[in-house]
Amino acid sequence: MVRALHHLPKDYHLLIFGGVHPNEIKLHQPIDPVVSSLYDAGYIDTSVAERIRASSVAAAPAVSVAVDGSMRDLLVEHPKDLSDRIHFLGAQTDDAFLSGMAICDAVVFPYIEVGQSSSGPISQALELGCRVIASRTYTFLQFARYHQRMVEFFDIGNHLELAGRLLGRPQFEPSERVLEFNVETNKAIYLAANGSIRRAEAPARSTPVRA
Repeated sequence: MVRALHHLPKDYHLLIFGGVHPNEIKLHQPIDPVVSSLYDAGYIDTSVAERIRASSVAAAPAVSVAVDGSMRDLLVEHPKDLSDRIHFLGAQTDDAFLSGMAICDAVVFPYIEVGQSSSGPISQALELGCRVIASRTYTFLQFARYHQRMVEFFDIGNHLELAGRLLGRPQFEPSERVLEFNVETNKAIYLAANGSIRRAEAPARSTPVRA
């Protein structure tokens, strides 16, 4: 998603909901590797000179750069720095998370395939009527069978395809994004199921008779 942001206009911003899972917190680890990878993809807190030095190998010839006034900014920040367009919102309450999804123009699920059987957030996003764009995993493909014309797809890791999706018109108009299965249908099913079962009448309590 961060890589896709490089190919979107500057008025596009990325809101990241959630935080490091407590089970992933490591002793003496200064920053989580996933968070660090997001920083790297967004060229955050780095300069051109630092990137050149980090990408060079020991066997390669040394690179020297002559610095003048016009290049001073390149040594302070990278021109591809996205720090002003990426917003980490941290772990949210359920209500705040739902409100956050509701105000976004699109809710993106850039998952990789890990063999999980379902995803709660994508169901919540559809219930809120959000535009949902998801990676083409087995989980989401199966999910979309039950919610047709609701989920837009892009291939896993294809950030150019994702950027194109975000720039283009929604594949499905909001009026078409109507859940076939929702709270009301679930309620009707439960009522129908309970109504078909006759509860046995409890035996009447007898009143003891004193002689």
